[in-house]
Amino acid sequence: YGELGDIRVSGFRSLVPVAVNATPLSALYGKRVVAVAAGYRHSVALCSDGTVAAWGWNSFGVLGDNTTNTSFVPVAVNTASGLSALYGKTVVSIASGDSHILALCSDGTVAAWGADFSGQLGDNQASGYPSHLPVAVNALSGVSALYGRTVDRKSVV
Repeated sequence: YGELGDIRVSGFRSLVPVAVNATPLSALYGKRVVAVAAGYRHSVALCSDGTVAAWGWNSFGVLGDNTTNTSFVPVAVNTASGLSALYGKTVVSIASGDSHILALCSDGTVAAWGADFSGQLGDNQASGYPSHLPVAVNALSGVSALYGRTVDRKSVV
């Protein structure tokens, strides 16, 4: 499903480590990876500049690039103004679930994208609708346990 990120076609398995593609075809080109996480058929990397790249099976938009196209090389998670909750943010930590990804930003906010069958995106929207773009995890008064709180890396480790 492409979760190895080494550009090989679907169905390839490796019993030994393989390098994730970091050529000019990849969103990791010229970047330094500081953290990785894996979910069901997808992988994600946090770069030292606070950007995020993902690759693999993109069902439910788990790659965060506003598509559902599977990618065998890392693609940049969308940070566009007006579209992505990551616009203008620096990601400091990542985590991955079965078919969703979470990003902790330096300002203490959290973004999520991918499947939302059981409310795992935390955006207070009707469950069952995936997000192909990062959405803000809800922190509103009277709705969220995050209201008035700042999430930090110590609390998510």
